[in-house]
Amino acid sequence: PLCDRRRRDDDHLSLVAGISRNQRKALIERDVKTMVSLANLTLPITPQIERIGKAALVRIHEQARLQVKGREDGQAHYELLEPVEAGRGLTVLPAPSAGDVFLDLESNPYVLDQGLEYLIGFLTFSGNAETRYEAQWSFNRAEERKAFRTFIANITDRWQQDPAMHIYHYAPYEPTALKRLAGRHATCVDELDELLRAEIFVDLYRVVRQGLRASVESYSIKRLEPL
Repeated sequence: PLCDRRRRDDDHLSLVAGISRNQRKALIERDVKTMVSLANLTLPITPQIERIGKAALVRIHEQARLQVKGREDGQAHYELLEPVEAGRGLTVLPAPSAGDVFLDLESNPYVLDQGLEYLIGFLTFSGNAETRYEAQWSFNRAEERKAFRTFIANITDRWQQDPAMHIYHYAPYEPTALKRLAGRHATCVDELDELLRAEIFVDLYRVVRQGLRASVESYSIKRLEPL
């Protein structure tokens, strides 16, 4: 709390979502030391700031501008970004399908010898468009293996019934964790590989980062909930 309060009192550049340490150092060398000063920067800047490309400078400048606006207004703002090329941002979203799944895994890396994926939670839609949430809990290795196998069997069955379905997740953790579970328990390797090759998984974090700009300090799903 003390460090967080100091950063906000200083209006520190680290509050700008997506800015790197090297970019902060380069800005400070040019006497751009706060989020407000970055937001008010007139572009293009001459001479060009070393170690920050033109596109990167525009990105962090626009991010700071929107964050300052949101802070001053006391509300969340967002702007849609035009895709610079196919296969980026909102353009990668497939058409909705009845069999779609929204997936979230929870883990504790400090229990047992290699951590434990203690919750596989996923939301689906019923025939009348109502949502249904299923939670598969695990408190030991045997339960973790059973939960993983049950989930893969469920998904495989849904995919056979609806080949247009997709699994939506936020950030790359879920596919990575599922691959780790397949290797750890030596089960469902082929089934998971088939799902991955078919590009069933859709990373909504990537969609959000490439598709919109928001007045948030982080693009974590919790920070974006107000939108």
